[in-house]
This record gives sequence, C-alpha cells and structure tokens, in this order.
Amino acid sequence: MKSAFAALTSCFDQALLAALDIDGTELAPLVVPSSNPKFGDFQSNVAMALAKRLKMNPQKIAEHIVDKLDVNEFCEAPQVVRPGFINLRLKKSYLERQLQSMSQSERLGVAIPENRQQVIVDYPSPNIAK
Repeated sequence: MKSAFAALTSCFDQALLAALDIDGTELAPLVVPSSNPKFGDFQSNVAMALAKRLKMNPQKIAEHIVDKLDVNEFCEAPQVVRPGFINLRLKKSYLERQLQSMSQSERLGVAIPENRQQVIVDYPSPNIAK
C-alpha cells in the first residue's frame, strides 16, 4: 500500500518532467502536508522555488504543472493559489479505501522493517535537589 504522500511526490516528479523538463528529485520537498486544513491536505510551493530559475511567473509555472499533474485517482482537482501554491485535497473515497485496507491488515498496514533492531530509550528525570 503506497502512502498518499509517496504517490503525490511521484506524480509531481512526472508532472515536472512533462511540463518543464525538470527532474523533481533535485527539488525536495515537492509536496508537504498543509499547514492549515482549510487549504487542503497537502500543498506544494515548487513553482515559487522554480520562478527565479526559469524567469517565469510562479502562478504560470504552477498552472503548467497542474495541467500535467495526474492525481485524479486519489485527489480532488488541484487548486493553484497566488503567488504559486498548489493545494491538494484527498478524496473521501480514497481515504475510505485506505482505511478499509488497513482494517483488514493484522498490523493495520504498518510493515515490519527488514533490518529490525532493538533500541533502548531511557527517560531520565532531572534531580531538582542538586
């Protein structure tokens, strides 16, 4: 099960390559969780990062990216907001499918790492008498 974050990052990589012939791996992070839920679940400001380099308006860059961005499977239509943010909101149907898949898994969809190791965490408390 691929996370929405990983899927969005992959879609942005492909859209950047198709729209602007730019490798998105050099522009990390392409997508981040939204700082405010009213703007959606995820957002990208990659257009503003590219504006100076491409000598273009960041809103136009964002529109070019959105034209090539294929996220219909799991997101509602992306919104371009001034000065060049791309806001993304996950579809409820996608979230429902993810939750159903997780509920049917013994570990709730959390994979066991191949190279497991034991880690000891000690929580010391300060001695206020010293």
